[in-house]
Amino acid sequence: METNVSDEKYFLSWDKIEQMCIHISNDIKAKNVKIDKIIAVSRGGLIPARILSGLLDNKTFSLSELHFTLSQE
Repeated sequence: METNVSDEKYFLSWDKIEQMCIHISNDIKAKNVKIDKIIAVSRGGLIPARILSGLLDNKTFSLSELHFTLSQE
């Protein structure tokens, strides 16, 4: 079975992550979109979500927990 998943890894500096968040927030603001919730994946997405939350003047930041198990049948 073929998959389209790449084994390549990309490493980003904190400065690059911040630049990308600023770019995304500027795009959102230019389109006059009101963001009321930002959902992040905790394995790498919490810090960018927090940066975007601040840049978009989203005063509420909360975490939700989700657990799941992959069955190996």
